[in-house]
Formats: sequence, structure tokens, C-alpha cells
Amino acid sequence: MHTMQRRMNLFWVLEMMVWTGLCVLFSLFIANGGWVGGAGILAALMLFVMLTRYFHVLLCLWMAGIPTLFIFPNNVLHAILSALTVDRILYGILMATLLGSWLLKRSRPVPMTAVEKAMWVFLAVATLSLLSTAITKPPKAVYDGFVMLVQGVVMPYSAFVLAKNQVWTEKGMERFFFLLIGVGVYLTVAGVLQFFFQITFFMPQYIEFDVEMDRATGTFFSPTEYGGVLSVILMLTLLLYARAGDAVYRTVLLGFSALFTFAILLTKTRAVWVALLVALGVVYWKDRRVRAVLGIAAILGGVALIVALPFLLNSELFERRIAEQEPIYNRIAIYATGLNMVIHNPILGIGFGKDSFREAKWDYISSFGDVSAQWASQPSVPHNELMLVLTLTGLVGLTAYVIVLYRAYRLLDVAEVHSREKRMIRGELACFLKGAFFV
Repeated sequence: MHTMQRRMNLFWVLEMMVWTGLCVLFSLFIANGGWVGGAGILAALMLFVMLTRYFHVLLCLWMAGIPTLFIFPNNVLHAILSALTVDRILYGILMATLLGSWLLKRSRPVPMTAVEKAMWVFLAVATLSLLSTAITKPPKAVYDGFVMLVQGVVMPYSAFVLAKNQVWTEKGMERFFFLLIGVGVYLTVAGVLQFFFQITFFMPQYIEFDVEMDRATGTFFSPTEYGGVLSVILMLTLLLYARAGDAVYRTVLLGFSALFTFAILLTKTRAVWVALLVALGVVYWKDRRVRAVLGIAAILGGVALIVALPFLLNSELFERRIAEQEPIYNRIAIYATGLNMVIHNPILGIGFGKDSFREAKWDYISSFGDVSAQWASQPSVPHNELMLVLTLTGLVGLTAYVIVLYRAYRLLDVAEVHSREKRMIRGELACFLKGAFFV
């Protein structure tokens, strides 16, 4: 008891020291006319309050703000230091706060689950794969590889740990979903403005993105990422619809669903469309609560397609996106090239890295039947998530990655969620898996 009291007193002393320091700095800045510095101190005070009193809220804002709400401050920070972004800063602060809470015994870590163990195994394999080829790569490529490892593996896995160690109530989850719906509206507006009016105001300036003004990308690198995120938000909206009882509330949610569907159509990306249809099919099959509305939507969509078919057959959309054969040949040749990489590097792959596949493919470029190897010259990635993991990290990495997906699926069977919600979440997983095969 006395030990616990001393630890609580220590935390209180540390908190008071931080408060005192920030208040003194704020006073000094204002006294000397440093309004920018004063504003920075106020922002730091707000952040400190969020960390000590509303950590849960800050975590939700961090998860929802990447890369949507943080675009504008990131554009400013990039001009100062290219490696500095709001999401990375908040990630460091959130993780440091959680670890500090454990060290000071203010909270105890939730026991590690099987899916977490699988995550850390894959992280270890990816790190080993990156290090195994670091000596043969220029420093810039190694740096980009570590950035990809942190941004694409460490941060998402850490987000799982952060979220798992919070107390989530049913009301809290609904509020988080509402926040994501708001993000979806923001993304829809960004995509519509870019698609119809070529307005790039919402696009990040600190990364090289795939500018295709005839396809909606919103705040993301490519239409595939944009459509994939909106598909997930659409599924969450349908989940809220299935749980809602008020007619007005359900109508509003249907309106949001229609809005997100429209934005997804603007991506002109077959992989995203097919993935979403598969996911909705799984939900229709498993969840009676949304079966009627999905059935009506399917009928209306079918009628609209029949009516628009004569126009679509003569349109640029049909010629360039739906009936285009080039992407199919690209994928066949790039799959053959990827398999050739695996044959020569079966254990840890060609090395985890941002541009590893693009740079290594010329040494393994292959044809398949009548499909010339020349078709593999254009794609910089294999357009298949599992193939990409296999080529970069080998059979060991792919095995660990598949185990992560399997454990995540099995987690639904042991999680304390209502059985009807499992079906909707499995639809989310189906959406990801189907899209992963062809993006």
C-alpha cells in the first residue's frame, strides 16, 4: 500500500513539474512578445491535458487523422524537417505515455494475445530481411526501408497494442465510428473536388502521390488506397445502421453509405469494386439485419447499370478501365517475375524495403506463356499483397503474415462481441483479403 502511494506521489510530482515548466515558458514568451512561441506552449498544454486526462480521445484522433486531418500541418512540418509529421510525433508521445504508465505502475499491460505474438514474429522477420540486404544497398534505400518498416508495420501493430490497452465501452466505440464517418465525408469531399474540378488542395505535398485526375485519390497516394479506406468506413456505417432503431438515424446512415459508395465508384478501380462487392456479399449472407437494404441496393444498382449500359459501352470508363487488357498482362508477367524472385531467394526474400521490388525485378524479369516479359517493365509492385510480402520477406515472412491474418480472424471467436457483429467484421476482413490479391 505504501509502495503504491509513493508511486502515485511520484507521478503527481512529475505532472506538477511539467505543468509548472509549461506555464513559466508561456509567461516568458508572452512577456517578450513571442506570440508564436506562446501559441506553441498553449498547444503543448492542450496536448498534455489530453495525455493525462483524455488519452483515449487523443488515441482516437490519431487513428482517424492518418492521413486525413493531418495533411495540412504535415505540409507545414515537411518544409521544416522532411521526417517530421504529426502522426509520427503523436505516435511517439502516445507510446511513451503508455510505457511510462506501465513503468510507474499506474496501469498494467493487458496480457499479450496470439495475434500480437504473430505480429511481432512478422516484424522480426521483416527487420531481419531488411538488415540482411542493407550492406548491398545505398544509405538512402536503407533509410527508406526503415521508414517503410516503421510506418507500415511498427505503427499499425503498435496501434493495436495502444487500442487494446484502453477500456472501450459500447458508447465509446460508436463515437469512434462516428468520427470515422466524419473522416469519410471529408475524404468524399476531397475526392469529388479532385475528380470533377481538379482541386488538389487536400492532397499531401510531402509525398510523391499518383496523380490521376480522372480517378479519385482524395488524400491518399493512389485510388486503390482511397477506395479501400472508404470501403472500410462504408462497412462501419452499415454496422451502425444494423444496430440503429430510430428511423431518422437509419436514414441518415443510409445517406452516408450512398455518399461513400459514390466516392468509391469515382476511383475507377476494379480491385476495390470487386473487393467491396465480395464483402457486402458476405454480410448479406451472414447478417439478416442488413439483408433487406442490401437487396434493395443491389436491385437499384442493377437497374441503373442496365439503363446506363449503352452509354458505358461507348465511354472512356469502359474502354480504359473495365475492358482494358493491359493491366491483366502486366499482372501475369509481374507475377511470373515475382515467382522467379522467390525461387532464387526463398528464405528471407530479396530484402524488405520501399523500392526493393522495383529495383530487383530487372534481374528476375520473366515471361509466362505468350505473355512477354516486357509487360512486367511498367509495374513497380506485383499488385498482390501476398506476392509482395513473399518476394520481400520470403517464405518465412509470408508464413508469419498469413498467421497474423488467421489469428485476427480467430480473434473474433474469442472476443467479447455480440455474435451478430462478428459477421459484419468478417465482411471487413473479406474486403481486405479480396482487395489484397489484386491491388
